Order: sequence, then C-alpha cells, then structure tokens
Amino acid sequence: MEQYRHLLPSGYKPAPTLTLESRERARRGWAAGIGAALIALAVKFKTVLLFLLNFKWVALGLKFLFSFGTLLLSIVAWAQVWGLSFAVGFVLLILVHELGHYFAIRAYGMQAGLPVFVPFLGAFTTHKDPAPNAMANAIIALAGPALGGLGALACYVAGAQTGDPFWYALASTMFFINLFNLIPFGPLDGGHIMAAFGPAAQPMSRVERWLIGGGTVALASMLVIMWRIAGSAVHLAR
Repeated sequence: MEQYRHLLPSGYKPAPTLTLESRERARRGWAAGIGAALIALAVKFKTVLLFLLNFKWVALGLKFLFSFGTLLLSIVAWAQVWGLSFAVGFVLLILVHELGHYFAIRAYGMQAGLPVFVPFLGAFTTHKDPAPNAMANAIIALAGPALGGLGALACYVAGAQTGDPFWYALASTMFFINLFNLIPFGPLDGGHIMAAFGPAAQPMSRVERWLIGGGTVALASMLVIMWRIAGSAVHLAR
C-alpha cells in the first residue's frame, strides 16, 4: 500500500481496517448488553416469575376454578326449578354447609379439598388423610349441619327483619336439608357420625360418646323446631 501512496489524492486517509480482535470485542459487547437486559428483566419481574414457577399455586388455582365452576353449574341447574334468586341463595347455603366440613378438617391439621358441587344432588368435601380418631371423624361430619344450620338461622333473622317470605322459605328449606343430612344412613353426615359408634371404629370414651351423641340429638332437635317455625312464617308473611 505504501508504494502506491503517491498516486492517491493529498489528504486521503484510508478507512480503518477491521481486525478479528475488533469483531470479537463487538461480539462480546453485544452479549454483555443482552445479558444485562435479561438480568434487569428478571429482577424487575422476579415476583411474577417465581409465582409462575410455583406449581403449587397453579394447582390450587385450577382446583379453585373447578370448584367455582361446579358451583355456577349447580346454580344454573337449580335456577331452572326455583328461579335464579332462590337458586343462588340455596347453593351458597350449601357452600356454608360444606365450609363447616372444610374448616373442621383443617382444624385437625389435614388437607381438605375445596367443595365440589353436583347439580340436583348437593356437594361434597374430601380429605386425603384419614381422621386421627373416631371422635374427629364424627365432629367433621357434625360440623357441616351445624354451620349450615347457622346459615339457615341467618336467613330466618333476615326474614324477621324484613318480613320478606323469600328469606323464610330459604331458611325453611335449608333447615330441612341440614336435618336430612343427619339421617344415620350411608354417605350422609349422619352415617359418618353413626360409623364413629360402630364396632369397626376406634373406641371412644364414655364422655366422648355422650358429647357426640348429645350434640347430634340437640342439633337435630333445633333443626326440626326451626324448620317448622320457618315454614309457618312463610305462610304468615304472604
């Protein structure tokens, strides 16, 4: 190149030549820039990334969607029989009943499934591990009608405050539903309570037997009385 320099115009400066080293530096610069951008993005959205990577929360979300979906399906089904307003109240009070089982299961330190609704049949709540003893199993079964009865009582109070027969009708229906669940038969709550007294169950002390038996009879008696009172109130409020 030097021997031809005299042929070039005066003041001409040749363009700088790219070397392998300069290209390698540029490549390293681009890689460093992209890496820094990815790190900044990860730091900024680390909470979202950690949430998405936590499959336990994803599974819980899917279970909640399934439970909520069956609740909506049950409302739609019952609305064809009683109308939307009564169906919503009825299904939500079934939810209150199932939450009684749910909270009792959790109180014993067991994992409880979210309530699942079956149109025209009711709902159920499951737990993976068996109850620690017969009394715990009976209390878990008894907790549903107990909390469900309180929900029905709240509707009766609403009816007494407003004079609206809607609340009395809803209360009467739910008093009966919770009473029906205390029948000592098969998969009903009463069946589970009765199983706690069976020969195959873990023995309970005499005090525990009296507590479970007396509590069941007292709850059933209260539900019968309130069912009749609420049913009479429906006709009087019309």
